[in-house]
Amino acid sequence: MTIAVGTALAVSSCTTPQVATLPNVNQSNIAAIAKLQLAVGTATVAEPGGTSEVGLNVVTTIRIPGGNNATFQNTPLLIAPMPFISNPVNSNPDTVSGVLPTQLQALASGSSKRVPDALTEFGATVGVFGYGLAGENTVSPSVYQKVYGVLTTCTDIGGVLASISNAPGGPTAPGFNAPRSQELALPVFVPKACGFAGTFTGKPTTTDYYGGPPAWPSPAAATQPTFFLGFPLGFTDFASHPVAGTYQLTVGFTTSNDYSTWANMQATATLPSAAVAAPLPLFAPPPTLAIQNDGSALIDVTVPPGVTEAVINVNATDCFLAQQPSRANNNYSVLTRVTGHQTLFLPSHLGPPDPTNGRPTHTFCTLGDVAEAKALLPPGSVVPTTGNYHVAAVGFDYPAFEASYPQSSSIAPMITNARGSADVTTADPQSIAYTFVTGP
Repeated sequence: MTIAVGTALAVSSCTTPQVATLPNVNQSNIAAIAKLQLAVGTATVAEPGGTSEVGLNVVTTIRIPGGNNATFQNTPLLIAPMPFISNPVNSNPDTVSGVLPTQLQALASGSSKRVPDALTEFGATVGVFGYGLAGENTVSPSVYQKVYGVLTTCTDIGGVLASISNAPGGPTAPGFNAPRSQELALPVFVPKACGFAGTFTGKPTTTDYYGGPPAWPSPAAATQPTFFLGFPLGFTDFASHPVAGTYQLTVGFTTSNDYSTWANMQATATLPSAAVAAPLPLFAPPPTLAIQNDGSALIDVTVPPGVTEAVINVNATDCFLAQQPSRANNNYSVLTRVTGHQTLFLPSHLGPPDPTNGRPTHTFCTLGDVAEAKALLPPGSVVPTTGNYHVAAVGFDYPAFEASYPQSSSIAPMITNARGSADVTTADPQSIAYTFVTGP
């Protein structure tokens, strides 16, 4: 998990070596100084084949003065004037909730070893952080595995997350309970193997969004932790049709290391009927990339009217090939505040530093990267000559970029437009394979 410190991010100290007990979160009652915000809007969600449906967008912040995350671990409860899910298994389909750490521990020590249906929507890992909902709660891995491990056929928990860590090796690996950078797969409540389904009739492609260079600083900068994948974009769209009315968010958090005392913060937001009646147009067609011989790319995109700023995200193969496949894909982002058809530029050396010489690596891999890897590896080593990239785009009608880290260190950044809503439109994400380019 991450917190803002000036214009950089730092990691909270919130882990514990005691895997069989509740994590030590080291947080005090910050309700007197923190600010919780909630904004809601429409989400025009693209679906394969050029269709779309309108869902709900939720934007939330919980910060203390200086912009830091207010808590290291918390449990959200979101109540809406409409059903989130089409197949309710409880009496409150208009409520999405998380799991308190003490509830999870009680479940782990009980005989049923099953999560009650009413507690599974957000699972144990999703909390409200400095900019949006994210899967960054610290949870005891042994307790988590005892409760959720029985769900062996699930591809994710409650339609949101598949695991509580990005540590290789899963729950038995060192670092499983470490802080992590875990944005949600959006939109939430797209049908999964054992999760809830929203009220959409179609099935959009899910993806996660991480802000990266050149719009955001490089996550590989010296001030960033090694696990940090990118900056949050702050929005969470649901595959659930919205209605006008009042939405309520309650955030519960412990105020003591032994979980003996608790506090709540609450915020409400109104979705205007005008926003529901006039959502943003579909973001279509999806952006396309033309990779250049130097490892850069041209992005062809048409930003729909009504959008005040759009972010095109590209997730691409890491080009330090001597350590493939252990190095994760890199995230890049281009920001535009222009509507209509345009060609944007993604520079050629945005990748994290080459560990052998400290120079930035290519954005898209070149044959020179292949030669460098062969020189570093034992003779006969196989070096890939093809990679992949994933491109997704989202348009906003509120100052989403300005509210994000490290642009904002405000306790309460602006997260709505002039009419009081926070609307988005998303393109259908695309996954593309490419052959490494000639290179310099």
